[in-house]
Amino acid sequence: MSLLDRYRSTGADLPFGDPLRAHDVAMEGYFWRFTLPESGRVLIALIGINRADDGTWSTLGLASHPNGFLRTVAHPDGVADPEALGASAGTAFRASADRVVVDMGPDARLDVQISDPVTWSRRSFGGSSVFQAVPALNQYWHPWLLGATVRGTATVGDEEWNLDGAQIYAEKNWGKGGFPESWWWGQAQGFAEPEACVAFAGGQVTAGPLRTEVTAVVARLPDGKLIRLGNPGVSAVRAKVSDEKWSLHGRSAQYELRSRETRRSAPHTSCRCRYPTSVVTSPVRSNTLRDI
Repeated sequence: MSLLDRYRSTGADLPFGDPLRAHDVAMEGYFWRFTLPESGRVLIALIGINRADDGTWSTLGLASHPNGFLRTVAHPDGVADPEALGASAGTAFRASADRVVVDMGPDARLDVQISDPVTWSRRSFGGSSVFQAVPALNQYWHPWLLGATVRGTATVGDEEWNLDGAQIYAEKNWGKGGFPESWWWGQAQGFAEPEACVAFAGGQVTAGPLRTEVTAVVARLPDGKLIRLGNPGVSAVRAKVSDEKWSLHGRSAQYELRSRETRRSAPHTSCRCRYPTSVVTSPVRSNTLRDI
């Protein structure tokens, strides 16, 4: 094993490295979310490759809204691609950067092709920013796909969905210690400006005896500009999270972001900068992006 391979096996990546390749850590997770703004439909697919003493296995999931369908499977097989973004679990789940195929029964299927991807545009670091280079963290996060052209179909319960033209978001998360003890996450598309995309993730991040709480927020504006907040001391994001509600507040020299949600209310997010631009997310069917 090369020195670089040993370093990556801790979960870390050097600046300008490729976080999409598998690291051979305890858990390597892959997640896709499809949004159909006109109908208010949302579908997610996920696969987590888990390493055990006797090999690897996988956690699979397919879920949809508003019909409330959910299918999860603990699969005995699991492979994460060490050369590119990709994961598989036998014939139940096969995914790469340009295709996702799921077959967890006749009522839980997905087959989509992904083209014209809008990928992460900052080459030095991924979604975890400088934390990407810190070895042995329990969790790393990278929102690698912020839009694309989608063609495909899904079967969720007794419904057949046409996903042609759906908005898509995808991310990868992994860690040396498996999934963290606490973790909060959110993502929104379906804006009036379809190029816009917002995602956040946070939790308890540990490395040996060191422990801290970190939340990162990523927003892609309609003009293609990518904003990331969440670096302590520079663009820190404060998160208050409970079973009933969450709120986020982040600020950098140029941008300020506020987001809040309760179980009974729609999420509301605003991202303000020195220049006249604001992102506002409300329910999927009425997301807007407007000037202020």
